[in-house]
Amino acid sequence: MDAPDPTTDTAMTGADPAEAAGRRLPWREAALIGLLALSLNLAGNGRASLWDRDEPRYAGCTREMRQSGDLINPTFNAEPRYHKPVLIYWLMLAGTALGGDNPFGARLVSSVAGMGVCLMTWALGRRLFGPKEGRWAALALATAPIMVAESKLATTDATLLVWFVGAQWAIWELSQKPSRLATAAFWSCMALSVLTKGPVGPALIVAASGLTWWFGGPTLGYRRLLAPLWPDASGLDEGLRFREAIARGGIAGLFSSAITAVELTARVAGRWLASNWGVLLFLAIALPWYVAIGIASEGAFFSVAWGYHVIKRATESIETHGGFPGYYVALTIPLLYPWSALLPAGIAGLWRRRKASMAAAFVLGWIVGPLLLLEVARTKIIHYYLPAYPACALVVGWLVVALSRSEVNLRRWTLGGTSLGLLAGLGVALTVGSLAGAVAFPGGLRWSCLAFSAVVGVGTFYAVERLRGGSAERAASALVGSWAAALLIFGAAFLPSVEPYRLPQKVAAALDEVEREEGAVPVLASFKPPGIVYSIGHPVPELLGRAGADLMARREGPLVSALLPVEVEALRQHPRLEVEERGTIRGFNIERFKNEELTLAVIRPKPGSISPDGGPAPSVARGRRVEGRGAEPTLVE
Repeated sequence: MDAPDPTTDTAMTGADPAEAAGRRLPWREAALIGLLALSLNLAGNGRASLWDRDEPRYAGCTREMRQSGDLINPTFNAEPRYHKPVLIYWLMLAGTALGGDNPFGARLVSSVAGMGVCLMTWALGRRLFGPKEGRWAALALATAPIMVAESKLATTDATLLVWFVGAQWAIWELSQKPSRLATAAFWSCMALSVLTKGPVGPALIVAASGLTWWFGGPTLGYRRLLAPLWPDASGLDEGLRFREAIARGGIAGLFSSAITAVELTARVAGRWLASNWGVLLFLAIALPWYVAIGIASEGAFFSVAWGYHVIKRATESIETHGGFPGYYVALTIPLLYPWSALLPAGIAGLWRRRKASMAAAFVLGWIVGPLLLLEVARTKIIHYYLPAYPACALVVGWLVVALSRSEVNLRRWTLGGTSLGLLAGLGVALTVGSLAGAVAFPGGLRWSCLAFSAVVGVGTFYAVERLRGGSAERAASALVGSWAAALLIFGAAFLPSVEPYRLPQKVAAALDEVEREEGAVPVLASFKPPGIVYSIGHPVPELLGRAGADLMARREGPLVSALLPVEVEALRQHPRLEVEERGTIRGFNIERFKNEELTLAVIRPKPGSISPDGGPAPSVARGRRVEGRGAEPTLVE
């Protein structure tokens, strides 16, 4: 059964006169929302090392860019890294300048970007629906696990989200009235998104725009952006003059016709340039670096970044990142919880009102368009759908206020029972799972899990009871408070407590110690997560087979590496090498999600042995491998 319809124009637009004061003086509210988001995003960032694989690569590229002074060509471990465009490294240079060359500084850009997205959602929600809707949307997004997680990672996704939300906001403003500021904002955001993650941002904008149009949403904003792209010769008199010149004939006619054609072309081109200054702004921002990297890399950047990481990811399932139909819908439920539980009722409510409300159709297109595009792509990763989550938060904000105004039980809404069931069921599962972790995990992990379980359990129980009683805003307040506390516990206590058990950090510390005390050169073998390179602080070569180990040891002197047992045995069988075991390193390998055991070994040439060719060893694993182009040989040949 549906609720009594609260969706008059007041409910949909927030035009309640009693809320006028909230529209005039919103800055205190904005400051509090920003402070909440930034606190959750920063909590524990300096006490938890970078998580393999992507974080160390981005942070390592930033460090090498600073050391080399080359702001065009990103490298990691002294090798070209053409995974993503350059803007994230420039921003992380600023972040590390402010926060230090450490995990806190590397993550600072994402943390600030995550806060910015929450504030933009707050402001856009006020424009779409009203002040209260904007407030609850921002609070929901600020306390969503996926949003906090991406804002705590030194990667591109939180930064890309700023540009995407900014572009959507500009489109909405242009649908209301012409605006040079909104036009400049749209094209600037598109250029910055292309400098952050290639064509992903524009593709998602097109997908969202298409579904917004299909749902009957505002299209005037798109027309104001696209209409100037077509040349316009209306009102010019060169056409008449051109026909008169042809009619005269002869050499004079031909000369006059040519002059008229040039003049017409120049005037049409000038009119086009004047009306498409936004496109020129886009090109002025994005094009220079792309030209520079194309020249510097001799085209290799485009074959890797666009050919492999865009086209191939869209058409093939690479790096075991496949997915089933409905992958993003299924993962949104836990990643956006507890707010994902309210989406079925909220989306159903907005769907019924999409023809009466442009804002409803706009938000629904924002949710469904990227979903359909990403479902078609073969490679699926959980954070790809992140650009749609601010729209999901807007749905939640609208639902909380609509429920509050209607003063009815959520069960009376379409799919309201489903929403309550998801909220209660997943809350119980999380509470029980955290209690199990408190029993199974050691030390500080145990107490973190216990505290997490308590706040989630109490907050969920109270919220479910309030929703059943028709007190939607009290329920939302309980969820905001409990999940803010839970995410603070997770970031400030749980993640730092994991550090003693992480294998890459143990390996890096052991290699660094032997290097400092004995001068042995750290090298990588089969176990080579990027976090080792970042933690050691300089490029680390890779062993290319036993022959490569022999040549490198003769050229560089003693080597130190963390080896699998089979690699230790393979090196022992080499006639010109001796292997000295220095102990065992045990820890948790996050890439394989299991505990592993490695042997710390020092590798030296046997005294008196002679290399077969007697020549110098070649340079090993530096400036040679381009990411995404094949694997290297291991020690086991």
